[in-house]
Amino acid sequence: MIAPCRHFEQGWPAEDLPQCDAGLRALRRNLLTGALPRPCQTCPTQPECTTTELRDRITLLELVDENREVEAVINALRSRDCVPSHDLMYRVAHTRTGYQFIGSGLVNLFEMLPVLTPHLILPVQHLLDWGCGCGRLARHLIGDPRFTTYTGCDIDTEAVEWCRAHLAGGTFLTIPPEPPVALAAGTFTAVIGYSVMTHLERHLQLRWLTELRRLTAPGAVLALTVHGEAAAARNGLATRLSKEGIIDEIPDVTLQNVAPAGYYRTTYQSRAYTEMHWGALFEVLEYRAGAILDYQDIVVLRRQ
Repeated sequence: MIAPCRHFEQGWPAEDLPQCDAGLRALRRNLLTGALPRPCQTCPTQPECTTTELRDRITLLELVDENREVEAVINALRSRDCVPSHDLMYRVAHTRTGYQFIGSGLVNLFEMLPVLTPHLILPVQHLLDWGCGCGRLARHLIGDPRFTTYTGCDIDTEAVEWCRAHLAGGTFLTIPPEPPVALAAGTFTAVIGYSVMTHLERHLQLRWLTELRRLTAPGAVLALTVHGEAAAARNGLATRLSKEGIIDEIPDVTLQNVAPAGYYRTTYQSRAYTEMHWGALFEVLEYRAGAILDYQDIVVLRRQ
């Protein structure tokens, strides 16, 4: 089911894209008239802005009569692009359904790119998709006019080989589970790392941050996601996280037989921990709590 937020009482079948489209349009019409629908009126997490501000924001974004995410999913499905095997899709998106795999990539990019791109200042953008898997984001990023080149990398050799065979226009390489990477220093001006740090223990996080610093040019911008306070709260770990700052020993078997034993974790970290330790290597430009589906946080960094 698809719903505007996790507290929204009404949902629409994810397979029925026209119904999702109609539901979102109806919700926006309510916002534009200043009348919040009942699920929003009773939501325990009230919007931080007034209905007037919401209405003005929708108008400013020119989203009154369109659903860019839904329309992008429909167009992607109609293109009949090849999708990976069920196992490959599951390893990156926990789904074995093509429309959910394609749609989740688009939704995440609609959440990440508006946070990343305003900070890009260098004249030419060479993008690294760190942890590209089987191309969930790559299929939408390759050819994006904002980026001159696209490079995807992952520890999953099978996923990388699939990308090489099916996603023309990008460069893909397998990287080792631990740095360094066989790429020249200062190669990239932008980095996206969706749900990679969420699976690494604290020391390996810092090693990879050091490597990303080597791989990026001065002025480069990175958008990386983490499991912060919102994710910890939804998994009953809020109190523990507030005391410890990072929880990184919980195993995740999603990449069993792909990653080394004990490598892949489910990691939670507080904003204070992230800003303190990551800020020692990069300038922290922005921290968006719950920006990915009210679950993962987006951390925007600049290479000095």
